[in-house]
Amino acid sequence: PRDGLVSNKARFMFQDSKGKLYIGTYGGLSIYDGTRFTNFDYNSGLENPLVNDVVEMGDDSVWVIVNTQKINYVVNGRLKTFTPADNYTPVINKLIKCSDGYYYAITDEGLFKLQDRKFIKMDLSGMPEGNPPISLNKAIEFDKKLFMVSDPNYKFNAGNLLVYDLIQKKLIAYKLGFNTAALFNPIPNQLWVSTYTNFYIFDGFNGTDILLKPFPYSNHFPKGIVPRSICKDRQNNLWATTLKGVYKISPDGDTTLFTKQNGLSIDFQTSVFEDHENNLWFTNEHTGLCKLSNQQLVYFPQYKPGLTVNDISIIPFTHSVWL
Repeated sequence: PRDGLVSNKARFMFQDSKGKLYIGTYGGLSIYDGTRFTNFDYNSGLENPLVNDVVEMGDDSVWVIVNTQKINYVVNGRLKTFTPADNYTPVINKLIKCSDGYYYAITDEGLFKLQDRKFIKMDLSGMPEGNPPISLNKAIEFDKKLFMVSDPNYKFNAGNLLVYDLIQKKLIAYKLGFNTAALFNPIPNQLWVSTYTNFYIFDGFNGTDILLKPFPYSNHFPKGIVPRSICKDRQNNLWATTLKGVYKISPDGDTTLFTKQNGLSIDFQTSVFEDHENNLWFTNEHTGLCKLSNQQLVYFPQYKPGLTVNDISIIPFTHSVWL
């Protein structure tokens, strides 16, 4: 906030087609144009200070999804309120455009499709009794299906895994008591599923059951990493946020761990985002936002165990560095 951010509890980032950066926080929305922040909070017209999602809708409007039964949007720098044709808006946690051309709202009340300026509720019947398909908080499309996380008790921001088929238009599978924390689709034919303690890869269906197998760790993805979010940059590096810090994993498996020791303000980051200029941004819920503008610089707290460096010498026209 000392630098202009609306709140130090930052959740995620988004960049529109014009290059403006949107930072969703627990205390409002910040829009960064490269020079200064424009902030919107409850006092400036935002319907709720908790921002759940930001979506660009056409060339002149950006929807701001807040944690209430209202939707704000920004047009020409001004904040307005979107009113559906039937005046009904669910509490939306994520708005995702799917391959069938429609926007789907992942909401506290269930799954909705945005059609003709109205939110139409989708049929999610078929769940066992006592497990209502409500409090949907995460979703990703994979193989023309929506994989969604449901937390009926509104407690953990994790929960049951549900699968809605966009072609059949019905719920086809679920996994209860699983505490799904995050979903990733790093390459077209793979879906990764993370809980708070384990990491899996989607392995198909067995009737209504969702098959998951332990993640196949290899030299290209170090063993033991359980990500809370993953970003893939334009150089095909994977950035995985964990409680221990942020891992950068190159396509050939080289791994760098970013922590408080080498530049992060706090070890656990909520998200990693790459902007149009290839800058990497990190958000967290304690100290706000930080940026990595030079990926070539790597910091070693200790070059190798037992080696304390007092001087460095490089002999001209050689490839040696003497420590």
